[in-house]
Amino acid sequence: MLPPSRRHQPLHAGLTVMEMLLVVVVIAFLALLAIPVVNNVQTKGKEVSCASRMRTIGQAIRLYQADHHGFLPPNKTDPPGITADNTWVYAIHPYLNVPTGSTASVGPKMQPYLTCPSNTELFSTWAWWYSNYAVNASDTTVFGFNGQSCRPHLREPSKTMMLTETKGFGRAIRPTANGLLLLDFRHQARANVLFFDGHLEARDRKAISTSPLDPFWTGK
Repeated sequence: MLPPSRRHQPLHAGLTVMEMLLVVVVIAFLALLAIPVVNNVQTKGKEVSCASRMRTIGQAIRLYQADHHGFLPPNKTDPPGITADNTWVYAIHPYLNVPTGSTASVGPKMQPYLTCPSNTELFSTWAWWYSNYAVNASDTTVFGFNGQSCRPHLREPSKTMMLTETKGFGRAIRPTANGLLLLDFRHQARANVLFFDGHLEARDRKAISTSPLDPFWTGK
């Protein structure tokens, strides 16, 4: 039987300073092991969220096309006189349940769709039509690049890019301007690519052709 003086002594009282330090070290080590796992989960989550946004945009583009006799939404690049409301990032807003209104009212509601979760750049309030996603502006055979609608005739829609991730805030990519340099591989050195048949792939730089004549760009 324990002496009266030790009957109510806390169980942890027997831990030495060295044992307590060892416990702290083990906990710290386990925490260090967990950090990469958490970061990887967060990174993967952003890639999945980005892919989901791209599929949503692709569906809106398809709905627009169905309502306009097969024509894709207009695409703005460089010609003067073409305004922000004459480009796909504005034209698809009704299909995303965004109420029609001025660009100032539609813009903030569109930004969540047009922004990649992994993007570190911020949209400016005066340029809401900027997008982290770009449509395929291969000559006039796909979306076109002159602000007018185009009805594409694709032989290989499963190999033809509809939408991909772009550096900065571009809305369109033209392969004749070396489009590969404009892509942003922000998901562990990969970029999400949505194809015209509706499937999505995460591709690295080597998996995307630099030739402007490749079916990836032309659909032929």
